[in-house]
Formats: sequence, structure tokens, C-alpha cells
Amino acid sequence: MLLAQKNDRAVYHGSTDGGASWNVDYTLGLSTQAVDYTSCNSDTLSAGGGYFVAAYVDLNGDSVTVRRGVIGNLGLTQHKRNSYASTGILSPVCAIYKSGSDKYSALAYSGFGPTNVFFNMENLITGITQTGTTIPARYELQQNYPNPFNPMTNVEFAIPQSAFVKLTVFDILGRVVETLVNEQLSSGTYKADWNAANHPSGVYFYRLTAGDFSDAKKMILIK
Repeated sequence: MLLAQKNDRAVYHGSTDGGASWNVDYTLGLSTQAVDYTSCNSDTLSAGGGYFVAAYVDLNGDSVTVRRGVIGNLGLTQHKRNSYASTGILSPVCAIYKSGSDKYSALAYSGFGPTNVFFNMENLITGITQTGTTIPARYELQQNYPNPFNPMTNVEFAIPQSAFVKLTVFDILGRVVETLVNEQLSSGTYKADWNAANHPSGVYFYRLTAGDFSDAKKMILIK
């Protein structure tokens, strides 16, 4: 990742081929007052999404904004990870690391003044596993299980031929909150896990798109 500030906004340039080619000017900050930011990505566990995290001071130092996801789709913006305002002078720091097949993100920043250091850690989605290699007869998206759930659930789906597959979770307002799958997959059956520990109770929807196929279902998170 390459980070920059353009027209007073935080932007980044991303490469998925080791720097041979670049996509540029993805916007991080929606405010014109974004003042500082940093990011780190996990290129060793990109399957399942959630491998890129960005953090930056926004709203003239009032908030720390954290976004996570994949290149070009960082999902729902999350402001101010706690009740303490950030300094507008020092950059926050963030990182993604893995433990087994699980991914985690960590964030730290200096308070206003600057005084004190605040930190937060988030559990990211656990990824995707192939559960069968027999060629399915058709595309299929299963109901998540368990449902209702707290906070873990999994979604099983089948694809009869190789395709670029995207499995996305939306909230009741239609906003993307997680991208569980965003990659080319061979034919077979798969299971994607979602850890919703950082999301509030409520109704969510998940949509699978693969080739010309598209289907969506509802799930309920109860805490």
C-alpha cells in the first residue's frame, strides 16, 4: 500500500501483484479534514477478505477512523474506537496479524494534548474453507447456521464451475459491513465464517454473487 493526502483527503494506492501494477486514489477519508493515517495489510492470509486495515485522524482531531476490508472495498467506516479524542499531531498506528487461520487488527493512538495512549483490538473474519470438491449440480446459497447467532455463524455455498465469488454482509440500511469472500474459486462447496463480535444486535443480509448467479438471505444477530 502507498498512502497519500490529496485535496485534503486521505487516499491510498493498492497493488495485488507485488507492485507490478497499481490502482490509485482510493478514498479513505470522507471528510476534508483528514489529517493523519496509517495502514497495514496481511498479504499472507488474504482469503476471506479483511486483510487490509486503515486508521487515520479525522474531523480535525476529534475522531480516529478505522476501516478494514480488501483493496477497493474497506466496508463500513468506524469512527472513534472509544470516547477519547485523538491528537491531530501524531499519527495513529494499526496492524493486522494472524493466529492460525484467524485474523486480528490492533489500533493505538495518542490522546488530545497529546496525553495518554489508547488502544483497541478487533477480531476479524476467520476466512473460508473448501468443504467438498465434487462438482455441484447448480449454484446454491444455504441459510447461515446457527441463526439466530452470537457472535459466530457460518454460510455454506456451492458453485458448479470456476468463478469470481463475492459474499458480502449488509446491515438493515443496506450498508456493507463485511466482505467474507472476494476471490476466484474453483468448483466445489465452501463454508465462510463470520465473527460479528464487533457489530450490534439486529437483522443482517448476506449476498452471494458468482458469474451470473446472485442470491441473498437474512440472518439475525442477538447479543
